[in-house]
Amino acid sequence: MIKLERFEVMNMNNAIRGARNPLNSWARMDSYFDEKGNFVFGPNDLDLAKRLCKAGSDHRKFIRQIFVTVDITAPLYWWKEYDTYKVGTVANSTSTMHKIHSKPFEADDFSNDAKTDFAPVDQIPDGWEGLDIGPKTEAIYADVIKNSKTILWNGPTGVFEFENFTHGSRTVGEAIVEATKNGAFSLVGGGDSVACVNKFGLANGVSYVSTGGGALLEAIEGKVLPGIAAVKGEAYK
Repeated sequence: MIKLERFEVMNMNNAIRGARNPLNSWARMDSYFDEKGNFVFGPNDLDLAKRLCKAGSDHRKFIRQIFVTVDITAPLYWWKEYDTYKVGTVANSTSTMHKIHSKPFEADDFSNDAKTDFAPVDQIPDGWEGLDIGPKTEAIYADVIKNSKTILWNGPTGVFEFENFTHGSRTVGEAIVEATKNGAFSLVGGGDSVACVNKFGLANGVSYVSTGGGALLEAIEGKVLPGIAAVKGEAYK
């Protein structure tokens, strides 16, 4: 479950004073701090702030001086997707925050205890997330894997860090181990995939485990990796 707590907005007084710098109109400032120390916008300052915000980016630079902090408590999976959701990153020179997600956070987002149901991949209801494959997809994947002679696994099928969403990844891993026992060559590559097979105790049942994920795929594509080029004394292109 994601929790957003202890919001604080700071430096409002200095920001408004900075907004009045161009016209030297500090005497018109009418904002103040109440007895609890909370900043209260005065009518003059609020009107000025609204007009500057509407006037465009060149006129609302005072917003840069306003600091907003919040404590975020979230599962490991959410933090691993930190870059995807653009939390705390800068969009441009004005340090504007990116949106946290393309949809509002739901109560069950990224929780091991979330409500669960099965749905076709193209029919997932609004407000729900696809956190693992379902039994029909598991059966399809397992059948293909068990009839394969060369297998490359790069990436779990779901949020295997959450116990309630491990079944798909475990099924795929067990199918790979069974195929390997029957003579297939199996290669597991990538940090998450390695963590996955280790969690399920399947690492010894595959042919080879590579810590490289993206680099492994590039090598298979025939690309020259920087480290390999350096070892060979070649120029990296």
